[in-house]
Formats: sequence, C-alpha cells, structure tokens
Amino acid sequence: KQWYQRRVRAIQDAVEELRRLEAVTGQRVLELTELGRKMAAFPLTPSLSRMIVKSRDLSCSGDVVTLVSLLSTDSPFYTPLAEADVASAVRRRFTHPSGDHVTLVQVFRAAAENNFAPDWCTRHYLNVRSLRTAQNVRKQLKLICKKQGVQLTSTKKWRENLVRALLFGFGSQVAHRQQDGSYVSLGNRQQGTIHPSSVLSGTKQEEREVIVYGEMVVTTATYLRTCSVVDKSWISSNGS
Repeated sequence: KQWYQRRVRAIQDAVEELRRLEAVTGQRVLELTELGRKMAAFPLTPSLSRMIVKSRDLSCSGDVVTLVSLLSTDSPFYTPLAEADVASAVRRRFTHPSGDHVTLVQVFRAAAENNFAPDWCTRHYLNVRSLRTAQNVRKQLKLICKKQGVQLTSTKKWRENLVRALLFGFGSQVAHRQQDGSYVSLGNRQQGTIHPSSVLSGTKQEEREVIVYGEMVVTTATYLRTCSVVDKSWISSNGS
C-alpha cells in the first residue's frame, strides 16, 4: 500500500510540474499545450526543454542549447587531488561572477575556439571527452530546434539573458539566503548551502542573496549544485 501511495504521489507531482511549466492543460483529461508539444520533441527533462523553447523570448536560444548540452553530460572539469590549487587558478580565466552556468558556457566556447584539442584541454584541466560529448549533444539539439522552428539566436547581453532563461525551467529551484548563510528553496522549502565546487562558493554573501540551482544533493550535508545569482525582479517576469 505504501509503495502504491508513493507512486500515486510521484505521478501527481509530475503532473503538477508539467502544469507549472505550462506544458499541459485540462483537469481529468490532460492535453499538451502548443508549448508542451514543442517541449516533448526534445529528449530532455521538461525543465530543460522549456528553457530551450522559451529562451527565444530573450534572444539567447543558441547559448541555452550550449548550456543544456553541458548539463546533459559529465562535468567538463577534472581536478587531480594533488593539483587542486593549480587547476583552480588555471580555470579562473573562464569564471564568471554570475555563477556556474555562464562559466560552463564560457568553458565550452573557449574549448571550441581551440577545436577541443586534447593538449589544450589537459593544460586547462578540462575533460575533452565530456566536452566533445556536449558538442555532439548540441548538434542533435540544434537539429531538433530547426524542426520545431526554434531559431538559434544570441545577443551581446547573452550572459545576463542566459541566467534569466534558467528561470523558464528552474523557477521552483530559486533559493533565498538566510541569516546564517544557508539557502531555503522556494519550491520544496528545504534548506541547503552552496556546494564547495561552485563558482559562488566563497564569494561575498551580500552579492548572492537570491540564487537558482540545478540540483539539491544530500551527502554529509544538503548542498545546492550548479548555482547562479538571479535578480529578484526576474523571478515573476520569467513565468516562474
């Protein structure tokens, strides 16, 4: 009985998530919306597919496709234990103050400019296999975008717009900083701290009052991974 109840609850939660993302409509009988049909064409989670489709509104769909490709593969970073400080210093050139998402895209762009050369990746403590996998995923997503009429665009403000576009998919994963430096998620009300591997870890707390995170993981503590700073005014304007 408990197993059945858990399964029913999981289905209900999934339906509510699809409603929140505006992918379905109806009560007893669910129907895909126009947005939902476009989202369903992508072999991605609903959050990621919505980000791609809706990012057209911010003229950064090309950048979002790159980010989603990176989020769909293993981390492009590798850090030998004995060289952690060196690796951190070398990769600082890619770091963006907004957080991990723009940093990831800047890593990909730099690697692409160097043709994903193994020697270059090794010197910068980057995993060439992960980056090339992301490149292949990106090519596949670009083809789907073309079929769905999602024009790939970018803008000079792509970094800001990329972070804003995160809220199209992860609006429920916005978290507010508490007095003790931890964060409380608006979605599940759980409390956690920014993961030590994040670009934002160690930055001034007053500069990251509100963040959006990619996932919440529980190890020895509850951590928020893949985080970026968001402006409060973006939260409602992006349909989150």
